[in-house]
Amino acid sequence: IENYTMSKADRVNLVSKGFDSYFSKKYPYKNYSFITNGIDQEFISFFETEDTYSNSKSTGLNNLDRTLYILYAGNIGEGQGLHKILPEMSLTLKQDAVFTIVGNGSGLQALKKKIEDSNIKNIIIHPPVPRIQLVEFYSKADILFLHLNDYDAFKKVLPSKIFEYAATGLPILAGVDGYAKSFLEENVENSRIFTPCDAKKAVNEMYKLNLSFTKRKCFKKEFSRRKTSERLVSEVTELLYKDNN
Repeated sequence: IENYTMSKADRVNLVSKGFDSYFSKKYPYKNYSFITNGIDQEFISFFETEDTYSNSKSTGLNNLDRTLYILYAGNIGEGQGLHKILPEMSLTLKQDAVFTIVGNGSGLQALKKKIEDSNIKNIIIHPPVPRIQLVEFYSKADILFLHLNDYDAFKKVLPSKIFEYAATGLPILAGVDGYAKSFLEENVENSRIFTPCDAKKAVNEMYKLNLSFTKRKCFKKEFSRRKTSERLVSEVTELLYKDNN
């Protein structure tokens, strides 16, 4: 199926440059582009200023005099491996942080079992909500959490959640490797990355974050849905022009 599809394609778009090494080696005769996921304008507009957030922000975590609110919003599957990281983190931070998980998926029961077995009180699980309600969760958060399981396949991907998280202006704590790691380091200010499934490193990196609103204007401009759509239109127009000539 892959060979047939690639043979018929005039151009191939890869949403993550992490896939480039595979495809360029296997199909070197193809033209490739790299148009990523984007951020919807209404989402960008909602998080335009720090006034969006209910928590008062400080510049660091070490002297924080209140409980941290750490939010994960998204799929809860084997790919995210939340059951391998959040229970241990929550026990380490039980006096300092509350984790709120908004989502559902095949890994939910494994996570719930770990929470129950360890009698964890500072992880709250909420079912999926519409975006209009999801932004309310974001507006109360101090840190946004992202995690991919420690599988080689995930070293090539670029999670779409990165774009939504970055648009909020909130600090991001991410357990990712490979291309997602380099993308965050190069493009998203006030994000800290730790080795997937390593709770100790996750907590250490968390304390290096600044609890401050980061505008990330360049990121939002570069990866807005309007911008990525314009790139796609340009790609298609170019192909049509070639076909007609």
